[in-house]
Order: sequence, then C-alpha cells, then structure tokens
Amino acid sequence: MPPLEMMFKAQGDRLQARLRHYLTDSWASVVTSPRGSYREEHLLAYMERHLPQSWDGRWRILLCDAFAPQGLESLKRLAWQRGFVLVQIGGGCTGTIQVNDTDLHQKLRHDYQQEEMRTAVEQMREDPTRVPSMRPADCIGVLADVWRDTALHERAAEGFSRVGLAIPLDGTGDWQIVREARLAWDALEMPRERAKACAAVAADFEAGRLDWTYEGVYSLVVPFESRGILDRLLDGQDGGDESDDACPRPWRDAEDSDDDDALDDPVLPLAGEGPEASTAAALPLCDGPSLNAEDAEDVERRAVRERGLREARDILAHVGEEGLLIAVDRAIHKHERAARSRGRVQPEVAQRQLQRSAATEAELAAKRRAAVAQDKRARDVQERAEKLKGEAERLKRAKGELQKARETYAAVAAYTLADFGDGRGKGGAAQPATARVAAVSRLARHGGAMAAYERDGWNFF
Repeated sequence: MPPLEMMFKAQGDRLQARLRHYLTDSWASVVTSPRGSYREEHLLAYMERHLPQSWDGRWRILLCDAFAPQGLESLKRLAWQRGFVLVQIGGGCTGTIQVNDTDLHQKLRHDYQQEEMRTAVEQMREDPTRVPSMRPADCIGVLADVWRDTALHERAAEGFSRVGLAIPLDGTGDWQIVREARLAWDALEMPRERAKACAAVAADFEAGRLDWTYEGVYSLVVPFESRGILDRLLDGQDGGDESDDACPRPWRDAEDSDDDDALDDPVLPLAGEGPEASTAAALPLCDGPSLNAEDAEDVERRAVRERGLREARDILAHVGEEGLLIAVDRAIHKHERAARSRGRVQPEVAQRQLQRSAATEAELAAKRRAAVAQDKRARDVQERAEKLKGEAERLKRAKGELQKARETYAAVAAYTLADFGDGRGKGGAAQPATARVAAVSRLARHGGAMAAYERDGWNFF
C-alpha cells in the first residue's frame, strides 16, 4: 500500500502525539505544522519513515512538485541513500503530468467527501440537535478507509502511462498518452526528443562517460526552464484554501458515463486555442507487427472516420460554430476512447491506429498551417491596402492645400505696391487699407499661428 501522511494545522507536538494513537496501519502517519505547510524537517521525517530502509538493488525516481523545500540538498541526499533519484516537476506542469493531480486526488476527494457526508448523516440521526462535525480522529479514520481501496491506487498507477512517464522507449506505448499530456506530447515533438535522448545516452554509455555516482547522476538532472510564473512553490502555498474546492472537472460516477475511460478524455482546445499544428507524422514511429486483413480494414475504416471528424472540426472552428464544435469534440473523444479500450486487448492494432492518426493529424496540421499563412497574407495585403488608401487620401489633401496656396500667392502677387497705398500719406485712404488686410488675411490662412499681439493689432496694418 502506498504511504499516506495527514497533516493538521496545529501548534506544538501534543496533538500530534495524541493523533498517532488513531493510526492502525504502518503505511499511515500524521504530522502537525503551525502553518499547515511542509517544511524541511517534515519532509525529512516523512522520507525517513516511509522510504524503504533497505535497498533492493533497483534505482527509482522520486518525482516531486516544484515546492521549494523538496529541492533541498538534504532531501536529495537522503533519497539517494534509499535508492531514489529525486526529480522535481517544473512549475505549472503538475496539472498535466503529476499523477497525483491527474489520476488520484479527484477520485480520492470524491470518495472522502462521500464518507464524510455519510458520517454527518449518521451524527444527525443520533442527535438531531447537534451540528455534524468531523473531529481529527474521524478525519484520520475516514481517509484511511478510503486509502485502503486498492482500485484507487491501481488506477493511479495507470496514470503514469496516461501522462507519458511510464511508456516503452520504443514508442509502442505512445497510444496510451491522453488528455493535456497528449497535447503537450505532440506539440513538443516528444518522440523525436526521446530518440535524440536515447541516442545520446547510448553514445555516452559506449564512450564510458556515464558515472553512476550522486554527483554524476545529478549533473544530468537539468533544472527546468524558468518561466517567471509558478516556478517555485513557496512555504504556505501548498496549504488548502477555498480555491481547493474548485475542481476543474467534477468527478463523475461510472453510471454517468458511457465508457469506463470517461476520465481519460483528452482535453481538446476550442476554436483558436491550443497548438496550431501537430508534427506527429513527421516523427519516427515503430512499424510494429503486421495485421491481418480484418484488423487492417478496421484500422483504415476508423482512420477515415477520424479524418472526417477532424476535418469537420477544423471547418467549424474556422467559421466559429461553437455549438456544433462541441458535438464534434464529443464524437472525437468517443472515437479515441474506443481506440484505447481496444488497445488494451490488441496493442498492435492500437499502435497501427496511432500511426494512422499521426499521419492524419500531420496532414491536417499542414493544411491548418497553410490556411493560417494564407490568412496572414490576406491580412497583410489588407493592411497594405489600407495604408495605401490612407496615403492616397493624405496626398489628395496635400495637393488641395498646395493648390489653395498657389491660388493665394497668385492673388497676392496681383497686387502692386500702389494698391497697398505706397507713396500716399498714411498709407492712403480706405481702399489701400482694405487691400492690405485682404492680402495679409489670405496669406495668414496658409501660414503658422499668429502671436497675441499680432491678432490684437491686425486691423491697423
């Protein structure tokens, strides 16, 4: 049975010592913390208590979240002494590849809440005037009862294949990857990266460069790339709060689904979301065993249906038909679930189906890229046309202003100095003054702004 530790937020060790009396299984432990959050001393005590004391000669990977204390040197050293290599998952990735989050906690929480509700109903029956409540001892008993369900852990163990962490390196198990992990797997071209990593390991092994020591192994554990968001979980961030109750996808009982693999549905992006294209078909896939005529025909028939559904989805996403898009997504999900169910019985058929699906997706991805490129070219042409139109309008306005300026200067040039009262006493009578004002006013309409003193003395020119 996998180990289970329950933490309660409390000061001191008295409550912790008292709660330990309620434990009946060696795989269970209880601990208290002032902030309800794990620190270095709690993690070291957990590992001392639950990691195997004796090494059986097999090395294992101890996969942890990016919670800051879990990356401390003291924890890595202790894990190494027990035959484990401690590796942390990059910040923000736990919802995709952390099996506890993807295949364990949701069902665990559902079953615990069901038992908690049953306990509350029993308390109300015994004493209707009492407000039902769960004591720490009750919480320990209920959670331990739920944890004893072996089916819970068997399903969680299968999750390591669903997220791509425990599949054969030859590619024969790639069909088992589902949900967000499948989207990430395709987008990151993982089969190609896996082939490169295997080749590098083989070359280093042949050259004698692999040194199985603490320093040698951890020199190969490359820190995950910093994104600036959720790179490290700090003390207190792992504690529960109101947001913990907001489950992104509520647990569904088996009778609510038409397939036992309902929880394995891959989360497909809506229109305009997710990776623009998959390059799965360009990646190396293993040939696998040949199929008989009946299985080969069935694979081809399913491939044709899948292609039709995915082409329909692309069209609906392009035109924005969200309602129909949801229906097609459901059909695709059902198709994929059926393929996975058959893969458990006939893995060679599943592998061939995966190859056909990858080829289909690559072809459709190429079409999507071509459509995106065409749309971009159309937008670029439209933007250039708008810019040219704006430039033409600007030139037209400039031409009009220039024409007006020419007419103004021509009109002013038609005046003579005599018309402005040259040689007359005080600049002449009213007619020369009117000519001067008219000429200067026309020039002012095409010049810069006048100063205040110029506007005030305008009529005296």
